[in-house]
Amino acid sequence: IVDEAHRFTNRPDDLKNDFQYMLGLSATPFSGASAKSGLELMDFFGGQVFNLPIALSADKSTPLSLSMASS
Repeated sequence: IVDEAHRFTNRPDDLKNDFQYMLGLSATPFSGASAKSGLELMDFFGGQVFNLPIALSADKSTPLSLSMASS
């Protein structure tokens, strides 16, 4: 599990061979000058699992329900 994954820029490809599951957490995966680095981050961790739009997160009355996708 990598918190602030958008700062995890030195990502050795063989790291994927060491772990069956990886999770990168970031509130701002596409921040900075390049959207390319955000796409590379998503690709490294296997895509996006959950997204909470800022409009919903600001509304504290919105109930939050999570479900895990099975592969």
